[in-house]
Amino acid sequence: MLRIAICDDDKVIGSEIESLILEYQQMIRSEFEIEVFESGVELYAYLKKGNSVDLIFLDIEMEDMDGIEIGEKIRVEMNDYRTSIIYVSGKDGYDRKLFDFQPLHFLSKPIEKKKIFADLELAIKLFKKNNHIFSFKTGHDMNRIPMNKILYFESKGRKVRIVTLEQEYLFYGTIEHVLHELPQKSFLQIHRSYIINYNHVKVFSYDKVMMQDNKCLSIGQKRRQAVRDMQLERSKEMTSWI
Repeated sequence: MLRIAICDDDKVIGSEIESLILEYQQMIRSEFEIEVFESGVELYAYLKKGNSVDLIFLDIEMEDMDGIEIGEKIRVEMNDYRTSIIYVSGKDGYDRKLFDFQPLHFLSKPIEKKKIFADLELAIKLFKKNNHIFSFKTGHDMNRIPMNKILYFESKGRKVRIVTLEQEYLFYGTIEHVLHELPQKSFLQIHRSYIINYNHVKVFSYDKVMMQDNKCLSIGQKRRQAVRDMQLERSKEMTSWI
């Protein structure tokens, strides 16, 4: 789950950015966690408490603490080079110092939908490339699990069950949304109720797989070819290293 912060002292602009993010979220059938801040001081206090985000839409021109100062605090003081920053400005020119803070992009006001959609697409690609963490909510708590520890996901009505070797988790969601958050190279939906981590399969059979916890999961008839295709692809990769 991509966690996004919007920081702009203009409530209208902040609301507009949030609306476009929600529209994009619905379009790609994903789920974002969005926090909106109306001042740089609020955002800074939030981050100082240990809260983390993956992407910040950060207004440059703010009175209390501008985007340049916050960018410097994120990169230098907090030593955070993982969080992507998209600077938002009503001016045509940008302070060269901003480039020291490695922004993902710059957005000009008024905000254009196609540009913010393109930035969100890029941010998601970077997030999936650089993060191997699966995030989900239980109640008011945000949980994060390394993907390499996950054996499989199981659909349980309106909930999804996550199984690792150490423990299990249950959260509200759908198997379709989960699949969208996972790297296709490692995870595969083998049944309408199951998504497996290929790296944790002990035994492949024609109509089922045995996972590392010795649980046997059925392969749906319509998905057997996809499972065989992944096996073949992995075999080719292994052969190329020999």
